[in-house]
Amino acid sequence: TSFLLPSINLQWLSSLFFFITMPLFIIAILSSPAGRFRNEERVKLFLDLFGVFTGAFLFYAAFVFGPIIYQGQPDLFTLVSSLAYPSLDMVLLWALLILVVRPAGAGKNTWLWFLAASGLCLVMTDTSYSYRLLSGPVSIGDPIEVGWGASILLLGLSAAWQVYAHFHPAS
Repeated sequence: TSFLLPSINLQWLSSLFFFITMPLFIIAILSSPAGRFRNEERVKLFLDLFGVFTGAFLFYAAFVFGPIIYQGQPDLFTLVSSLAYPSLDMVLLWALLILVVRPAGAGKNTWLWFLAASGLCLVMTDTSYSYRLLSGPVSIGDPIEVGWGASILLLGLSAAWQVYAHFHPAS
């Protein structure tokens, strides 16, 4: 610990920003441009997405939620944070799956691929953070912060690419 940066637990502040920005991130994904599906394509897509999402839920239940609950009774903040991060990540994963399979979604729009990569990076980092939070407090400068930085970088690239594509349309 440094005398300039006292050891203060600010995890609640970072979690507050996460809980505020996650719905905005999901809204951005779901409001991206999309084409129309025929009814039979819509049913097949729903069943495919349901299968993938069920598999992801079972993975989270077995390897994330189970250990969090089985570990015992941590303090309320740790328990809520450890369960909220993966829960919101499951919703984000569903939104990412919808984004990638849309007809006019990520096909020719490179910025949507950056947005999807940012969300995937966020899901992986948050899952790691949930495990790390249970093993002890996460300190400033922890290697897990690289994942959040990469997610923010990809999100910024998505926005920059969209602006660039708007002002420089393909000929």
